[in-house]
Amino acid sequence: MRKVFGLLLGTLFVMCMGNACDDVKDASENICGPCGEVSAGDDFISGDARLDGFFKAVGSFGSATDAIDDSFKADMMALGELFGVADMEGMSITELTAAVKAAIEAEIDANVSGSLEVVYQEPKCSASVSVAVDAQAHCEASAGCDVEVDSGEVSFECAGECTGGCSADCEGTMTCAVEVGVSGVCEGKCEGSCQVKGPAVDCEGTCSGTCTVAVGVECSGTCDGLCTGTCDGTDVTDADCTGVCEGDCDAECHISGSASCEGTCNGECDYTPPEGNCEGTCKGECMVVAEGDVECKGELKCEGECKGQCSGGCEGEITPPSASVDCEATADCEASASANASASLECTPPSLEIAFKMNANLDAQARAQFMAKMEIFKVKMIGIIQGMFKMRALIDVNYAADLGIDPPVLAILGQVEALLTADLDSFNIPPGRLACVFPAFEDSKDILVDAGADLVVTLDAQFSIFTVITDAM
Repeated sequence: MRKVFGLLLGTLFVMCMGNACDDVKDASENICGPCGEVSAGDDFISGDARLDGFFKAVGSFGSATDAIDDSFKADMMALGELFGVADMEGMSITELTAAVKAAIEAEIDANVSGSLEVVYQEPKCSASVSVAVDAQAHCEASAGCDVEVDSGEVSFECAGECTGGCSADCEGTMTCAVEVGVSGVCEGKCEGSCQVKGPAVDCEGTCSGTCTVAVGVECSGTCDGLCTGTCDGTDVTDADCTGVCEGDCDAECHISGSASCEGTCNGECDYTPPEGNCEGTCKGECMVVAEGDVECKGELKCEGECKGQCSGGCEGEITPPSASVDCEATADCEASASANASASLECTPPSLEIAFKMNANLDAQARAQFMAKMEIFKVKMIGIIQGMFKMRALIDVNYAADLGIDPPVLAILGQVEALLTADLDSFNIPPGRLACVFPAFEDSKDILVDAGADLVVTLDAQFSIFTVITDAM
């Protein structure tokens, strides 16, 4: 990475030396003035469309990774405080994560009978179409083109899977995607959890109400027969229990509240539908196959390769449309706009549900405290998992490619190679901006080199805390 930037800086030095100021008509044109900052994502640094597009992509990449890194450290500090980790200020992120993980696992061992029961669906990441279109417009405008951006639906070329409407042939399945939230009945594939209401429905998920489990299953509720374990905290063996039985029940057991259920639910049952099929309310996105001239009340998606213009999302490299009717810089701007889109990944939050059975010897206060901690833990983990997937897609080339995303690091390095092989006379840097170029490349080098070291440490730490969830799956 350092060698590549060294070559590029040398090339630019030669290029800039060749830009005499003989053509400067006004002395003010030779004054650099305040230079934009790469880390701030400024659009105008060099005055050359290709160079500024590159700086913008690197700035977007750095901002994204910094935000994930800062958010993760803040979440670790919050969880550490919640679970009683001492002396956190002097710890590295690796040490802090290890300490927080150990504290969480210790509390789970002390309060949970058995292990956590986790229902999880990973986030989905894709390049940002809006960023690509905006970057294309800014790039063409900086090249002096008359830019007009259509405020309506934007169509673009997608080298990969088009998750939106397709103006030509869709080699895959056209579906109508409807965000149904918590109140929509889905007659197709449910991307999320499914909710079905009782009375008396079979449930293998979380029951909000009363779950009745069969004979021989461990009980943590009201026992219809004899209880062996504890009854309202008192040790019993084969005894009638009119309170809460924690242990074995020789008849049906009724568990009230919001609890993991593998029996009959009298209330609302939340579960992950097998193969996405939902026979109730979908809490997420409902995907209905669009056949013929079906009227779609949501977003029409082509789940496959689009042979033509795509609208919506793109899992792959984006070629944004020109924002100008006639602009010679359009082709030069496309690479930087696509790189900007890759560096500005958008990842949906994961779906995460955590259920557990409490130890029988816990009193009501201990139960309430632990359940409150686990609710906060779940909320923090959703953000950590979302950041972990985004971070990995940003810096792990192979993983990004597996997701069908144009790897951001490769997209940016592709811009570097294009700049190295470009005709020096093709760059158009106003003399007054020359002094801004070299610091911008130094900043870009630092951002990308840091991505190969410090950010990998953060990603390893994210995976470490994630194992609290995955070990239970």
